[in-house]
Amino acid sequence: MGLGEFASASAALCWACSSIMYGRTRLNAWSINFAKNLFGVGYVFLHLLVIWLLTMGSFLYFSFSAWTYLIISGLIGIAVGDTLYFRSLQILGPRRSLVVSTTAPIFGAILGWAMLGEVISPTSMIGIVITIAGIAVVVSDKRARAESPGHFPGAEWLGVVCGLFAAFCQAAGGAISKIAMQECTPLEATFVRLLAAVVFAIVVFRASGQLSETTQKIFRKNNLRLLLPASALGTWIGIWCSQIGFYYTSVAIATLLMSTSPLFAIPLVRFFDGHRISARAIWGTLIALGGIA
Repeated sequence: MGLGEFASASAALCWACSSIMYGRTRLNAWSINFAKNLFGVGYVFLHLLVIWLLTMGSFLYFSFSAWTYLIISGLIGIAVGDTLYFRSLQILGPRRSLVVSTTAPIFGAILGWAMLGEVISPTSMIGIVITIAGIAVVVSDKRARAESPGHFPGAEWLGVVCGLFAAFCQAAGGAISKIAMQECTPLEATFVRLLAAVVFAIVVFRASGQLSETTQKIFRKNNLRLLLPASALGTWIGIWCSQIGFYYTSVAIATLLMSTSPLFAIPLVRFFDGHRISARAIWGTLIALGGIA
């Protein structure tokens, strides 16, 4: 494995760990996304500041078109995509929502072909069918419904739809950010994308008159205990690793390895939440990942 592949797999592990913590947070999906982006942009800014102090180089100095691509990428992939993922997480639970998100490589391959000229072979079509079949096996497992956190319940079909749209948005955001990373580093791309998502959330909450109330809820001690480490793992390290993956390997391969989060989630859900994972759920996960491969 090269640097891009290793970084992509590391991102998957970070997201599996952070999903467990986000699932326990008693905030709605918009608020969780706002919090993780707010703390994440702080972590990344400190990271950039340390690099600048060590090298005294220039940062965030790239063309207007690159800024535009990164802002659009942040709005689509992080502001919208991650909010939809958190809603899916609240309905389906960490493991099943991560399995639904394995559709990201399908969208990534299609978008990589449409936007970046990356090749899709006929074999990929077979993989798509296998992946969808594996997801259907996992989502239809009635015993897995106990894994839902229960804070903000909803219909299972809504959780699946939110997860699918989230996967599409995240794949689109990754493909767009790869265009911009011809002029900037992965860490700079991460910072701009997160910053765009934070500004967008502030505007939305401000317009709805909920900015003060949402901020107060985020900074409650019981929420900070979950949000701070989850943001460090999932938003700072996870997204940074994902940008490194997109930079050093193809969109399809990067999204493939990032979608192995369900494999990491199986032992995490068993250990931290005590949920028994059925053989059907494990086989469905392996079938889905086999289709991606």
